[in-house]
Amino acid sequence: MTRFAQASLALLPLAALVVLAASIAQSPLRLCPDCGVNLEAGELFSEGKRPYVDFVPLNPPLVVYLNALPAYVAERFGAHPVVVLNVFFFFLVAWSTLTSRSLAREEKTRTFSPFGIVARSVVGRFFALALARPPLSGQRLRPT
Repeated sequence: MTRFAQASLALLPLAALVVLAASIAQSPLRLCPDCGVNLEAGELFSEGKRPYVDFVPLNPPLVVYLNALPAYVAERFGAHPVVVLNVFFFFLVAWSTLTSRSLAREEKTRTFSPFGIVARSVVGRFFALALARPPLSGQRLRPT
């Protein structure tokens, strides 16, 4: 693999992060309906309500617990919860991307090629971008 190909391959995950950051900056309040329901469940949990007793979560409780952190941070600092959730999502994707890049750099054996690791990372980031940021989609949303 040439140096140019290696350099361009290393920049693909960073390009995905730039696209995600631009998407969040363009419309920070855009959120798919399922994410909004999960965030609302996290807000209720952070207010002291109990899942399955005070409210009925639509997903397993881990989703409620994961959304409670952005809801608590938003309440604590007086920010909009959707903006905080999008920032948390961006940092989670950035952390995952940088971790994947470091794993690709440390890969010494030929069992898994660095190209495959970085390519899977890029594809995963774009799927995360497509699934978590669409304006009107969700598994429970049905066309009429």
